[in-house]
Amino acid sequence: MIQFDAIELFEVDMTMCRSIVTSHGVIGSRRILLVKGTTAQGVVWSECGALSLPTYHYETIDTAYLALSEWILPRIIGRNFESPEALRLEMEQGINGHYFA
Repeated sequence: MIQFDAIELFEVDMTMCRSIVTSHGVIGSRRILLVKGTTAQGVVWSECGALSLPTYHYETIDTAYLALSEWILPRIIGRNFESPEALRLEMEQGINGHYFA
């Protein structure tokens, strides 16, 4: 049984140990969206892999934050789910795209 009592979103700026050179330029730091879920069993952390700009994928940190805070998290906080698969299905229900969220 899985039940999240609270879920918090944190945005942090991370300076990278080494810059990455891509076709879009040099990346020396990144905005990171962290997700902290609290259950009766403890705390679970996750990271959103979206980038700040839509250079790799149409989804960005800002759109992932919006999808999580407005549409996804309100549907799962405080509810019991039988399995991770049941939780995933509820998170996807009625939402097209937003795979990083």
